[in-house]
Amino acid sequence: MPVPPELKFQRVDIDTSKPSAEACLIFSLPLDPAVHYDEYLAFAPALRPACASTGRACAFPASAFGVNYETELRAGLPAAVGVKLLASQKVTVAMRDRPPLLAFRDGLILPRENSAGVPINSINVERIKLKLFRVPERLPVPDQPQHDGGAPNLSL
Repeated sequence: MPVPPELKFQRVDIDTSKPSAEACLIFSLPLDPAVHYDEYLAFAPALRPACASTGRACAFPASAFGVNYETELRAGLPAAVGVKLLASQKVTVAMRDRPPLLAFRDGLILPRENSAGVPINSINVERIKLKLFRVPERLPVPDQPQHDGGAPNLSL
């Protein structure tokens, strides 16, 4: 007689690339998308997320970056095939800080006059070293030959 499969928690995947962090609890068996898994999870500090299940993952948004959530997976949490988590289990979900990001706010061309500074947006970056180069307005286009038929010289 075959042994029925057992539902087990396997790992946590964290996605910090979005504006709000998301954690996915990965299980050994597919979950049922019709089940409200938030009823089977308890968080400290308190969090009441709307959980979404896809395949073996139960995903939920976190309220903040840089917070550790002690998460209790309650016994009875069901898989799609009908088996349930046999015993409650505690898992630490560490919502690490967002990865460093540096970007120009309004594109790469800076205004010619009356600029109050370089418009840069940053996340988790304390200092930057910036080199600015002036590009002549009439810089030849690389695909167009010079008047002598040769390739344009683009060295600055």
